[in-house]
Amino acid sequence: MVRGPRSLVIALALCLLAPVALAGKYKVLVLNGDARNQEAAVVVATKSVAPHTFEFEEVKIEGGKFDGNMRGAQIVWFPWNGPGHDGAYFMGGSEEKFKQWVNDGGVVWISAFDDAYTDPNGKQVGSWMPIDKHPIVVQNTADSDVDITADGNKSGLFAKPNKVDMNAIVLDDNFASLDKSWVILATRKDNSQPAACYLPWGKGVYVEACIDTRDAGKMAPATPLIANGLLFLANWLESSLAVSPAGKAATTWGTLRAE
Repeated sequence: MVRGPRSLVIALALCLLAPVALAGKYKVLVLNGDARNQEAAVVVATKSVAPHTFEFEEVKIEGGKFDGNMRGAQIVWFPWNGPGHDGAYFMGGSEEKFKQWVNDGGVVWISAFDDAYTDPNGKQVGSWMPIDKHPIVVQNTADSDVDITADGNKSGLFAKPNKVDMNAIVLDDNFASLDKSWVILATRKDNSQPAACYLPWGKGVYVEACIDTRDAGKMAPATPLIANGLLFLANWLESSLAVSPAGKAATTWGTLRAE
């Protein structure tokens, strides 16, 4: 059958409106709060996870040096002990800027951090997360085996692009007593608390996994999860753009991301 011009126009329009996997290029701000961790080096070496590519800027915030300048990043990655540890808090003065950045669409990865610090208001974690609306307790825990939840299986976090053995990864201090706004992706066998979870906040999301990456031996089994985490965050950004009013067609999404 020979198609006329009108048929070709309709077919082209349907192709443009169909869901497609778009290649995004994203800037990742790595906020490194503990020189002992091996995670930051692995993160910045992960330049691409198909179909996305990443560029990185690492800022060492140990000692409370973060000023809240997000440096044009769409993604923030806190390696192990990122926001504070051993009684010291590193996000002071930047909390509201950071929380607003997430609300506006920024996405965050948080590896395990120490339970033994509080923010200036005496709260664990700190108000760079919305702890006023979603309180969090950090428990002093060690390694544990893990159960993946149904939401965890659906998320792809433990399967794409790498098959991740969460029982091989060493765990550390975990979040606990989370409200129902959190999506639990995996639970610890020792205390049934989250081993991995996420909290949508505004247009953005906080993702937490209580992995310990303080030395090479602990980093090795956790390495496959790094690429998966970057993919999860990039896909979240792509999805949030796709449902925005300016992102109705695939060609528009690509144009917006390239700007």
